[in-house]
Amino acid sequence: MRPTDWFPLTGGDPAPGNPAAWQQLVRFLLSRRDELNDQAHKLGSHLPVEGSGNRIENLRAMLAGTQIFASRLAEQFDTAAETFHSWRNTLDGLQVQSAAALSRAQAAQEDLESARASITALEEEAARDSSWDPLIGLELDGMLWIDGHRDAAVAAEKVIAEQQQFVDQLRVEYRDKAAAMNTTAIFRDLDALDVTMYSSASAAAQAITNSDVDLSVLEASFRSAQYGTAEYKELLDNLSLMTPAQLSTFFLMHPALVSYPVPVSADTIANTAAAKNWWAALSLDQQAALIQFAPGMIGNTEGVTYGARDEANRILLANALVAPTTPEHVRTALRSLDDAAHATNNKSAERYIMSLDLSGYRKRDKYDTDTNPRDDVLAAVAIGNVDTATAVSILTPGMNNDVAGSMSDLTTAAQKLHDQQGAMYLNAGEQADQHAMVAWMGYETPPPSLTAGESVLGDHLARQGGDRLARTADGLNITRNYRSTLNLVGHSYGTTTTGEALRIMETKADTVTLLASAGVTEGTVDQANDGSGLAVESDSAGNPNIFYTQASSDNVAGLGVFGSGRDIPDDIDGSTEFSAGGGYDTFGNYYGDTDAHDLYGDDESPVQGYLSSGTSSLYYAALTSTGHGESMGQLVPTMVEWKTTYRGDVYSVPREHPVTPAQMREAYDYTDEEWKQLSNGETR
Repeated sequence: MRPTDWFPLTGGDPAPGNPAAWQQLVRFLLSRRDELNDQAHKLGSHLPVEGSGNRIENLRAMLAGTQIFASRLAEQFDTAAETFHSWRNTLDGLQVQSAAALSRAQAAQEDLESARASITALEEEAARDSSWDPLIGLELDGMLWIDGHRDAAVAAEKVIAEQQQFVDQLRVEYRDKAAAMNTTAIFRDLDALDVTMYSSASAAAQAITNSDVDLSVLEASFRSAQYGTAEYKELLDNLSLMTPAQLSTFFLMHPALVSYPVPVSADTIANTAAAKNWWAALSLDQQAALIQFAPGMIGNTEGVTYGARDEANRILLANALVAPTTPEHVRTALRSLDDAAHATNNKSAERYIMSLDLSGYRKRDKYDTDTNPRDDVLAAVAIGNVDTATAVSILTPGMNNDVAGSMSDLTTAAQKLHDQQGAMYLNAGEQADQHAMVAWMGYETPPPSLTAGESVLGDHLARQGGDRLARTADGLNITRNYRSTLNLVGHSYGTTTTGEALRIMETKADTVTLLASAGVTEGTVDQANDGSGLAVESDSAGNPNIFYTQASSDNVAGLGVFGSGRDIPDDIDGSTEFSAGGGYDTFGNYYGDTDAHDLYGDDESPVQGYLSSGTSSLYYAALTSTGHGESMGQLVPTMVEWKTTYRGDVYSVPREHPVTPAQMREAYDYTDEEWKQLSNGETR
């Protein structure tokens, strides 16, 4: 893999590009040459044409002219293939030399840092001694043929300077030889060939020749986009000036830009608005070129339509799966994402890959000993069309989750909540198929250990995740121009992360639902209660639309709160608790209790998580996340049935089949007023 970090050398990659991609272009050109030569031969076999008259003469002229044209095109393709093959070999040689120079410079940098550390330690030791120690002087400055640490430092600095000079020369050579390719002359006669973008030598020629954009400026703008919205807009404006063919070939020549998001500043509102306007102003051909050749950028850009992002992310996923340099643990995560991104049956809503971020893997280096970091692959899958939905919910998981091992379960849980939300909308007389649910595995979750640091007891990963979640939420609100409600649902440590997002979001969520909270930070509670508030709307009484629950049999969530010292959601003034225990609505429908910390348990499993089918927590979470939290009501407590074993032992079980309102009122002696406060299975 081509290095991305060129420290201690400056100036970045002196020879960017992908020799394999150029070789692929050469193979295409040669295949076109062979096809054209074959066509010319076939046309020649029909000459001479027997007969006379105007029609025969016209036919003879057409065949002869077409044969000549095909032969000339074949010659042009052959010339182009030879030119690009030569460039491919030149590029490969420059990259080998520059990579070797970088390796030498990095080794010298290690020697330099080691020498400087030794010098510092010896100088500190000398300062503590009452008299000068000649041995220290010998180690520092050496003697005769023995080099001291200062000599080693000077030698290392010299090596780095030499390698810097060498790669600077390679950079000049790269630019000169790239400029020397006279592609305009090579492809002068190809404009009549009607082929498309990457499959077109004419398009390749057009892309590589001069454009209205200074390519060195464009390359620099990818790096400077992170400094502010003005710099980001400069990048977008430069891209918009390029033709589809120029875009495709630019990214072909810069593979490091193809698969990863563009780093941008923290001003999500302005950045999203800029990208939204930019994307809408592009031609369909420009959009298609960017989706195809810069999928990592387009698939993760807030402001681009989510349908286009899905298309780009599926291309990125497919490319990464077949790339020989993709490590197996990343490939495993991508296969898991691919499975999760397909609807389970024809009745389910369509699924979309809302984001796919591989930059965590790119940032790893030779010193990284972790063979399976959780953030190598970050992704989000939407159930339902986010571009058209009137309501969007984002489900954030807790500890011990990643794309490789948990994406299937997370999307299954999201599907359960999506389906239950549909039932709530239907009961309320609203459309049941105009909402979307996002399974958001967009941050590094902590391991299940209960030690300090980056574990469930620490807040560091929640702050990092909260920043990413806030960008996703704000980006969605701006991209959709607030045409959909936004509902955040968090589970376990995901509630901590959600709380951190609410502290920094610039737009508001309509509702927040916290399941089995591992605690919210003191900063979250203070901001909620000190008047500045969190980024969530309030109900008619002025209370924040924050709802929470914890099952009585969940023994894990409390450990996270106790061990971390974080606060519980109840400490947020005006937040509303709902039950995860079993019971009935007033129609007699039974909802089971949650009996574990899990987010989701298989329907056949004895363990029922918070979003398992038929649980009260799923029922209530659907109510709160669809804006019906004010009308929750309470469930009627579980009634029991008494059974006898063959030995005569008597035991009770929940009465799960429907019961009548009369049976419930008789069992608990409800008054009319008390009965009105119960949940009637639909919104009021």
